[in-house]
Amino acid sequence: MKSLYNILIIGSSADVVNKITNWLKKDMAITTAKDLIEAKDLLQKKHWNLVITDINLENSNVLEITKMVKISSPFTPVLIITANQKIDFILAALEFHADALVFRPLEKNKLVETVYRLVDEAKPSREKQNVILAIGAHPDDVEIGCGGSLVLHQLNQDSIHILTLSLGERGGDPQLRKIEAEQAARELNANLYLYNLMDTQISNTSVTINYIEKVIKEVNPTHIYTHSLHDSHQDHRNVHHATLVAARKVKNIYCYASPSSTVNFKPNLFIDIKSVLERKLEIIALYKSQSVSKPYLSSELVCATAAFWGRYINYSMAEAMEVIRQQQIS
Repeated sequence: MKSLYNILIIGSSADVVNKITNWLKKDMAITTAKDLIEAKDLLQKKHWNLVITDINLENSNVLEITKMVKISSPFTPVLIITANQKIDFILAALEFHADALVFRPLEKNKLVETVYRLVDEAKPSREKQNVILAIGAHPDDVEIGCGGSLVLHQLNQDSIHILTLSLGERGGDPQLRKIEAEQAARELNANLYLYNLMDTQISNTSVTINYIEKVIKEVNPTHIYTHSLHDSHQDHRNVHHATLVAARKVKNIYCYASPSSTVNFKPNLFIDIKSVLERKLEIIALYKSQSVSKPYLSSELVCATAAFWGRYINYSMAEAMEVIRQQQIS
């Protein structure tokens, strides 16, 4: 039987994990994180229907963990297991947006009832949440093309995912670019899917399509941002073609501009990013290995580009998109 819910347990001892797993094994997939570092990694990799945190987690404040979960995924409920029944702790937990507390010693019926209540109550919120997938051929493509739009989605508490299909080894040290991409994703509270197709040789064949389809199947996006066809870089054009095949059932698809866009790039949507332009610049600046040799990463040129497209929305600052499909206003 396929598990209906993904549950992440942070910091519990093996006996507590085993007990919870046995109680919930019917339709719950349980994953454990032994410490805060592992928890942060797991929170970025997938959606969780529920996070259970344990007060016994060493060297970490359970309320800080709750805050971390809510920043990463605002609609994910958090259940705290604790023996602390003092009113000041309970009030602090509620202030940090914990959704429920279960006190030790654990009682099966109480825990199971609380878990199912939390995952069921979270469903309506998740159904209203936009799920954003931004696709790029190389590290920094997404941030340059639609970084401001992604910040706006972040402020809207949308679920953000970034798919980067190569490590961009022709443009620099691939491991360094990987680290930079991970840093940028963290700034956007985004889940990063990073593949290792060969830079400058990304195809629009089944290999690329399958990678994109795999992520689409996992995250079920409501909106996709990807490369435009009108681009002089072959990787960008091929990612565009592959995306349209893989995303044939996605309702909202937008194509962003890149430094290699051609004069045939003709946008028909202009997204006002004036309020978040500084955030976009900060995120792009994380790609330090590229900024030295790539003039298009300079803040002056990024701002000039935003000002150019902003002419079409009463001289604000904008990102420009070619709309492939739009059935829901983002």
